Amino acid sequence: MTIRHIVLFTARPTAEPKEITALIERLSDLALLSQVKNCTAGRNYSGRSDFTIGFTCDFDNQEDLDAYITHPTHQALVEHLPSVVETGWTVVDYHY
Repeated sequence: MTIRHIVLFTARPTAEPKEITALIERLSDLALLSQVKNCTAGRNYSGRSDFTIGFTCDFDNQEDLDAYITHPTHQALVEHLPSVVETGWTVVDYHY
Protein backbone atom coordinates (compact mmCIF):
# COMPACT_ATOMS: atom_id res chain seq x y z
CA MET A 1 0.00 0.00 0.00
CA THR A 2 1.06 3.55 -0.68
CA ILE A 3 1.36 6.13 2.10
CA ARG A 4 -0.02 9.61 1.54
CA HIS A 5 1.55 12.36 3.68
CA ILE A 6 -0.57 15.51 3.92
CA VAL A 7 0.46 18.76 5.61
CA LEU A 8 -1.67 21.90 5.93
CA PHE A 9 -0.11 25.25 6.77
CA THR A 10 -1.45 28.67 7.74
CA ALA A 11 0.70 31.60 6.65
CA ARG A 12 1.76 34.15 9.24
CA PRO A 13 -0.20 37.41 8.89
CA THR A 14 3.11 39.15 8.15
CA ALA A 15 4.11 36.72 5.36
CA GLU A 16 4.55 38.40 2.00
CA PRO A 17 2.90 36.76 -1.04
CA LYS A 18 6.35 36.15 -2.56
CA GLU A 19 7.41 34.29 0.62
CA ILE A 20 4.36 32.04 0.35
CA THR A 21 5.06 31.39 -3.33
CA ALA A 22 8.71 30.60 -2.56
CA LEU A 23 7.66 28.15 0.18
CA ILE A 24 5.27 26.38 -2.21
CA GLU A 25 8.14 26.04 -4.69
CA ARG A 26 10.43 24.61 -1.99
CA LEU A 27 7.75 22.16 -0.93
CA SER A 28 7.24 21.08 -4.55
CA ASP A 29 11.00 20.58 -4.92
CA LEU A 30 10.83 17.81 -2.31
CA ALA A 31 9.57 15.66 -5.20
CA LEU A 32 13.25 15.45 -6.25
CA LEU A 33 14.11 13.30 -3.22
CA SER A 34 14.49 9.64 -4.13
CA GLN A 35 12.09 8.47 -1.41
CA VAL A 36 9.20 10.55 -2.77
CA LYS A 37 6.88 8.86 -5.24
CA ASN A 38 4.72 11.92 -5.96
CA CYS A 39 4.56 15.39 -4.43
CA THR A 40 2.36 18.46 -4.86
CA ALA A 41 1.94 21.79 -3.07
CA GLY A 42 -0.35 24.73 -3.66
CA ARG A 43 -2.20 27.71 -2.27
CA ASN A 44 -5.64 27.03 -0.79
CA TYR A 45 -8.26 28.96 -2.76
CA SER A 46 -11.41 27.41 -1.28
CA GLY A 47 -12.05 29.86 1.54
CA ARG A 48 -13.49 27.01 3.61
CA SER A 49 -10.59 26.92 6.08
CA ASP A 50 -7.85 29.10 7.49
CA PHE A 51 -5.14 26.98 5.86
CA THR A 52 -3.08 28.85 3.28
CA ILE A 53 -1.04 25.98 1.79
CA GLY A 54 -1.78 22.32 1.18
CA PHE A 55 1.01 19.79 0.59
CA THR A 56 0.97 16.08 -0.24
CA CYS A 57 3.65 13.46 -0.82
CA ASP A 58 3.27 9.77 -1.57
CA PHE A 59 5.64 7.04 -0.43
CA ASP A 60 5.90 3.35 -1.27
CA ASN A 61 6.41 2.32 2.36
CA GLN A 62 7.05 3.48 5.91
CA GLU A 63 10.82 3.21 5.48
CA ASP A 64 10.72 5.75 2.64
CA LEU A 65 8.56 8.12 4.70
CA ASP A 66 10.93 7.79 7.66
CA ALA A 67 13.96 8.46 5.44
CA TYR A 68 12.22 11.50 3.96
CA ILE A 69 11.38 12.91 7.40
CA THR A 70 15.03 12.77 8.47
CA HIS A 71 16.50 13.81 5.10
CA PRO A 72 18.64 16.99 5.39
CA THR A 73 16.67 18.74 2.62
CA HIS A 74 13.40 18.11 4.45
CA GLN A 75 14.91 19.12 7.79
CA ALA A 76 16.20 22.41 6.32
CA LEU A 77 12.71 23.16 5.05
CA VAL A 78 11.17 22.35 8.44
CA GLU A 79 13.58 24.82 10.06
CA HIS A 80 12.56 27.48 7.52
CA LEU A 81 8.79 27.00 7.98
CA PRO A 82 8.29 29.19 11.09
CA SER A 83 9.52 32.23 9.16
CA VAL A 84 6.53 31.93 6.80
CA VAL A 85 3.82 29.85 8.50
CA GLU A 86 2.24 29.63 11.93
CA THR A 87 3.56 26.85 14.15
CA GLY A 88 1.36 23.86 14.78
CA TRP A 89 0.70 22.85 11.18
CA THR A 90 -1.53 19.82 10.63
CA VAL A 91 -0.10 16.49 9.45
CA VAL A 92 -2.03 13.39 8.34
CA ASP A 93 -0.48 10.14 7.04
CA TYR A 94 -2.66 7.34 5.71
CA HIS A 95 -2.49 4.21 3.56
CA TYR A 96 -4.38 3.88 0.32
